[in-house]
Amino acid sequence: CAEPPVGARYPLTVSNGEVRFKYVPRFDTTLRGKVDRNGAFKASARLRNGIAQMTGRIQGNNLVANIVTPSCNYRYSAK
Repeated sequence: CAEPPVGARYPLTVSNGEVRFKYVPRFDTTLRGKVDRNGAFKASARLRNGIAQMTGRIQGNNLVANIVTPSCNYRYSAK
């Protein structure tokens, strides 16, 4: 797996019960999904060679998730 470039930003927004994760430049796509009332979510997007999927949980101001792609697995967290 490749490390993100220094200064890389991966914008994530949660609004109206939906999560959006902009996954660029690695796959140049946006993962989208629903957040349930317990804060759990699953977001995904089709890629040329498969699917990128992010599953996680939001608790208060903290978010922790795992991202699985055809080539790698990543851990993502935000406060």
